[in-house]
Amino acid sequence: MNSLNHELPDAPHPLIQCLTKLGLALSQEHVERLSSFTSLYLHERLAVYLTEQGVPFSATAIQEESDLELLSPPCLVHWNLHHCVVVIDVSVQGLLVWDPYLGERHYRCMEFFDLYEKPGYVNYVLSLGEPHSRPSPLAQVCKREQAQERTLDKHLVSLALMISSVGKRPTRALLRLLTGWWDRCVQPDIFAAPRHNIQRMLACSNEQARHLARDNLAQLAINMGYTAHLLRKLRRPRSVEWAHRVFSAPLSTPQSPFIGQCIIELLHQFDPISAVYSVLQNLPSDRDVVVYGNPWDDTMITVCHQAFADQGHERTLEILPPAGKHSFFKLLKRARAGAHIIMFADGNPLLVSDEASGLQVARSFTACTMWHHRAFVTNTGALLADKTAANLHVAGLVERDRLTLEVTPIPTQHLSREAIVQAKADAMCRLIEISPQGWWFWRNAEVYFHEYHAALECQ
Repeated sequence: MNSLNHELPDAPHPLIQCLTKLGLALSQEHVERLSSFTSLYLHERLAVYLTEQGVPFSATAIQEESDLELLSPPCLVHWNLHHCVVVIDVSVQGLLVWDPYLGERHYRCMEFFDLYEKPGYVNYVLSLGEPHSRPSPLAQVCKREQAQERTLDKHLVSLALMISSVGKRPTRALLRLLTGWWDRCVQPDIFAAPRHNIQRMLACSNEQARHLARDNLAQLAINMGYTAHLLRKLRRPRSVEWAHRVFSAPLSTPQSPFIGQCIIELLHQFDPISAVYSVLQNLPSDRDVVVYGNPWDDTMITVCHQAFADQGHERTLEILPPAGKHSFFKLLKRARAGAHIIMFADGNPLLVSDEASGLQVARSFTACTMWHHRAFVTNTGALLADKTAANLHVAGLVERDRLTLEVTPIPTQHLSREAIVQAKADAMCRLIEISPQGWWFWRNAEVYFHEYHAALECQ
């Protein structure tokens, strides 16, 4: 990954850098006004400024893929939190985007829209100048990319489902060989960057990007193949014994230890570095902070420490790189003590640990703000299936009258491993069935395995 400007506190606000990139001259007064405006309505302040300066512009809210066709470069994108980027050019190759932290990057159309689908992204575009009369090539680009993805998914998922009985490792190895063959025989842009692997792929050399693409395409196919297996189970009768154990446990109850605590998985290894910096700066200042996950390099660690130090509060920042079950137990201990937790997602819910303890970890790609509280609760988390554990909880966010956790406790003391696995699969199937976006949850590794017993017990 390109090195980050290590003088982040002294660097201009991303918005100011973007305006400079667009060739707009700013007075010191305007710089101070725009830099101090830190709400999610930063784009409104910018619109007022452009109006005052007599600069023609048009505003677009990106909500659907077809909205991308309205982009008229050069344009400023109010992206996530307080971060802005500039779309320099749009062509049949995709979008050329300038990021204040990462420099120029080429995005495929679907990659760019994937970022817009993430919670926390403002998705607001200001295009400078008059709209172009010529039609945008993005409609043609999106159609071609979607067809390529469907073709790829269809073949790899079918193969993964057929051979999944031999285990995930042999399946992954075979699919890597297959995707290597595809890499040589089909158009290279299929492997430009699998969905959800945006920033890391863009920061790699072509050779590294190919290697990552093969690994991630194999993993995507395996996940979808196993998903198809679970969806087929929905047609089978499920045990009434497990069904009556399901209960709802909203985390908005006064007894919840999460009130005022942030457990955030908004940031994973493919999000912009600026998101790490912004979230750390905006965390409530009343608790210690623990950062857990991959990837860990000098740049990311520097960003975490700098953003934390900028707040100037007397509390501690602890960075826990994943190092087996002991590191994860330490994370759980810090969470129970009330620390803010930031987890980088790099797993999937079907990953079974080789450790004898049965520790299984699944982390998410998104986070969800719960109601009016100052708390964040992730769609996914971790499952602790230790031999000494009394209960295993399988839970996920569902929407009824309001956002609620749907939880199934599975006793582990008197059940065989096979019975536990079967009960877990049944609980997951039920969650997929009742979730309004069950397929999307599962495909992106977003089923919540929860170990925080106090928050899940029926109040």
